[in-house]
Amino acid sequence: MSDVHPYSQNITADPFFVFGGLFSRRVIERELQKLSGLKPKIFSDLIEVSGRCRDEMALQPAFESAFNGNGFKCKPTNTNHPNCDRLLGDNFLIEMKVPDGYFDPQFWKGSRKGENAVEQLRRYLDESKVRKWGLLTNGQVFRIMHKDCSFRFFEIWTCDSDRHGNTMQAELFEKLLKDEGYVESLLSESVKEVNLFSEVFENHVVKFWDEFKRENDRNWNVSLVETVLTIAFYRYLEDIGVLP
Repeated sequence: MSDVHPYSQNITADPFFVFGGLFSRRVIERELQKLSGLKPKIFSDLIEVSGRCRDEMALQPAFESAFNGNGFKCKPTNTNHPNCDRLLGDNFLIEMKVPDGYFDPQFWKGSRKGENAVEQLRRYLDESKVRKWGLLTNGQVFRIMHKDCSFRFFEIWTCDSDRHGNTMQAELFEKLLKDEGYVESLLSESVKEVNLFSEVFENHVVKFWDEFKRENDRNWNVSLVETVLTIAFYRYLEDIGVLP
């Protein structure tokens, strides 16, 4: 396994998280500063299980046992959620996949012809009347999704973090899965952060545009304006967690 993510990154990129817009980068960075760094045994156990189970029928009960052996509440599905593989706590639907050489969940196979694993879990979330959170994993990569956030996600590569020993990222992700109120609070804080930044960003763009027009007496350098606004827009996408 390479230490390099298959995603374009910049100097602000996190070594283990992939930000897909579900949680604000600023919110996550603030939370990481509060942690000391651990190597949660649950991820080591799930990596080991994923390495020896060759099919989903063996993988699912082994994952359930690993979760429960590490203080989680993982159980089989019920009449409210007949299709997903397991239920985790009171929050998550879990879809489990056998590792197939691909580390981007977009390339994992789904249950229907033409459906990938992300689309499969999204369908289960759309059908659920009780649970709003979904967890997609092959034991090495974990992706969190939310019912009301169609294309957004938050992901950790535990196959990398586990080899690095104690990390704040793995400690935070374990807390997200185990503490039912914590994941909700981070989403709420992220929404506030995005709204705040969007307002500030819009105000700065309007101010810049007004001053530029006034100072240049309408003889605008369009290329310069486009360049500045493009840089500002990319910084905005980084701050809300859409770009890594």
